[in-house]
Amino acid sequence: MILNTRGKYCVCLFLYLFVNIHCMKRIRLKKYDMTFIYISVLLLSILSVITYIIRLFNTEVSDYIFFTGTVVLLCFFIVSKVNLKALKVIMILLAIVFLAVFYILGNSFLITAAKKLSSSAVSFGFFDFLFNTCSVYKFQQLVYETSCGGARIIDNQIICGVINIVKANPDSDLISYLSGKVVFMFALCGILLSEKKNFKANLLVCALMLISGNPSPALILLLFTSPSIYFLAMLINFFSFIISAQFDIKGAFRVNPSLFEVFYHSDNIINLLAFSVLLCAVSYFVSRLVKERKR
Repeated sequence: MILNTRGKYCVCLFLYLFVNIHCMKRIRLKKYDMTFIYISVLLLSILSVITYIIRLFNTEVSDYIFFTGTVVLLCFFIVSKVNLKALKVIMILLAIVFLAVFYILGNSFLITAAKKLSSSAVSFGFFDFLFNTCSVYKFQQLVYETSCGGARIIDNQIICGVINIVKANPDSDLISYLSGKVVFMFALCGILLSEKKNFKANLLVCALMLISGNPSPALILLLFTSPSIYFLAMLINFFSFIISAQFDIKGAFRVNPSLFEVFYHSDNIINLLAFSVLLCAVSYFVSRLVKERKR
């Protein structure tokens, strides 16, 4: 079984909280103009392409550069919009503390998280979504490249890590850990392109995301500009991994789910593209529906 009892409760909770659009309409939150975040997101998207190239040679250095760059950029742009000097100082100090805690305690915490939270592709996809929003890729790396993601004996050799196992055995059941991520990338494009107000900027973010295979800039953009759509993306991510496992979609990659790697390493690319485009279209129309109902 793909979902245990806890997983079924999670599905019910998601459906109740985030798909019940009529209940969402009753929530009245004070709106702030967060369009300024587009500049930092576009810079992060460019950084994601640069760090992807670095990641091809050194994964750990790439992840640290991207995480630090994200915190610094967001801190700079958010602080620049704050008028109170005391609040500016507090936000800068919080960013410094956050970086310090991550570099000191992050490694041990993420190793424990990777061991405990990746027992199935669905649970991995959910927590990976949250870590990606924080621009943390160590969790993903541990599951994909170390024994935290499992171990198999293949041709009398012990193979560790999801990516290595799938590389040695393309028919492994662990391929859903990869294909779920690939399918969600296309779904996320559909969500971003449903926003007509900043269509060109969103299109550029989508293009750079497909090149780098890094969804963090897009997730950060949704979190700041449209929290309700961010939670919708979380729900769609959840079902992307379920669909990938149920229909045995064989989407694979070696480093990041960039479009180039997916085309090169995936078996049955036609089937993968069909599901990806379908989910992209569904995500687009559901996002439009949510936005129209909120007005």
